[in-house]
Amino acid sequence: MRLLGASPRSWQEIEGIATQILRECCPERLVVPGRVNVLKIAQEYLPRAQGVLFAVGDTPPGIEAYVLFDTPLSPPRLVLSPKTYASLLEEGPRARFTTAHEIGHAVMHLADYRRLGNVLTRRMRLEPYRSAERQADVFASRLLMPTRAFLLAVREHGPDLGVLTDIFGTSLSTTRIRLRELGVLS
Repeated sequence: MRLLGASPRSWQEIEGIATQILRECCPERLVVPGRVNVLKIAQEYLPRAQGVLFAVGDTPPGIEAYVLFDTPLSPPRLVLSPKTYASLLEEGPRARFTTAHEIGHAVMHLADYRRLGNVLTRRMRLEPYRSAERQADVFASRLLMPTRAFLLAVREHGPDLGVLTDIFGTSLSTTRIRLRELGVLS
């Protein structure tokens, strides 16, 4: 089986995409540490800027959310399971990351899926810069913890995982990874 990856993107390019969305939707989050309203981005920005509708609906077992790309009868949709949506309304870190991850697919991979169709790719067998899943993870991290605002919070509070996860509404593991990426933790 030949695995087809997403269009190659550098992490810097992905950060630029996340930054542009933040500039349009909540520019203060680029410079003031705090929680990005991912639900607003999914419900308002995606339909307006990308033509991707937002929905809450049943998902296959074990799937929290997905982007359903074009079908002959409907535009693309970002679909959250009812459980994920309820958790997102409660600011659950996993639901926030999952939603940001799916926003990443919607903004970065629509053209790839239109070109290739819904081709299953596996994370482990593709270079990270060609893995749609890895790209969406990087996007989610950059959207939820924009570099400048994140580093400001680190300067003010130190690399305190508890404080940073509370400020950005992220999980311990996601926040730890971001600290490592920025060279704050080894």
